[in-house]
Amino acid sequence: MKLKFSAVLAITYLLIPSQALASGFTGFGEIKSLHQRECTTDKGLEIQFYEDHSNPDNCSNSRIIDVSCSHPAYNTIVSISMVAFTTNKKISYWVSSCENGQAKATTARILHSS
Repeated sequence: MKLKFSAVLAITYLLIPSQALASGFTGFGEIKSLHQRECTTDKGLEIQFYEDHSNPDNCSNSRIIDVSCSHPAYNTIVSISMVAFTTNKKISYWVSSCENGQAKATTARILHSS
């Protein structure tokens, strides 16, 4: 019985998409550019780093992160991103999926360095 359960568990693990298992912080980096795109198609804010981020979801573009206009914390994430950009502070995002090769951010945090 124990062997049968282990086999079912292993098969279930293999059937879960790898992106569902990924997600995490991008690591701290500096924002190179911010690009507000139209929200009618939910493209939202595009954030470009100077260097590759840690890319926990293995998206094809590891320098650009998107924030969906429909995200409940969209305005807050945009505000935090703008503060980091205008003050040259390092910022990190929690990303949880890829869309069009770019990571989708769900939270943001700024690193205060002295």
